[in-house]
This record gives sequence, C-alpha cells and structure tokens, in this order.
Amino acid sequence: MAPETRRWAYPICRFGLMIRGLVFMIVGTFFIIAAYRVNPNEAGGIAEVFDTFRKQPFGTPLMVFVSVGLFAFGAYSILEAFYRRVNPPSGTDGLTMKL
Repeated sequence: MAPETRRWAYPICRFGLMIRGLVFMIVGTFFIIAAYRVNPNEAGGIAEVFDTFRKQPFGTPLMVFVSVGLFAFGAYSILEAFYRRVNPPSGTDGLTMKL
C-alpha cells in the first residue's frame, strides 16, 4: 500500500474495527443477559443493538456515530480485499494442499 493511501486508510480502518467490535460486544451482552435469564427469546442481534441506541437520550447522534463506524469497517474490508496478499503454501501447485 502506498504511503499516501496508508496515511488516510489506517485511521479509517482502525475506527471501523473498533465500532464493529463495540457492536459485537453489545450483541454478546444481549446473549449473556438472555442466558442468565434462561430466555432465548430475549437474545438480540444487530437490529436490537440499533434499537437500543435509538432509545438512548442521544440516540440519533449515537446511531450516526455507529453507522459511520460500520461504514468505515466496510471501507476497511474493501481495502483489505484489494491490498491483501494471499500466497499459496510453498511446495504446492496452488491448487491442492497435501495433508
């Protein structure tokens, strides 16, 4: 990756990864609460995370912040797909692997 690209891409990618982690932590919290109460119907997913954010006193700014973070994670995923190098294991033809 070129240094010019790295300068703007790294902060965006890190921000996206942090927000994605935050959303997953909240989903995990919902699962822990559901397990504690022994009611699997209370477990929530990403939709419930956004609903919980929306109901907070600063729900709209929080939703915007999280949405921008998830957008940044999407940008990270695209950059990773574009710049990531995947090399086949040495000693193979790249099509098959020996066990």
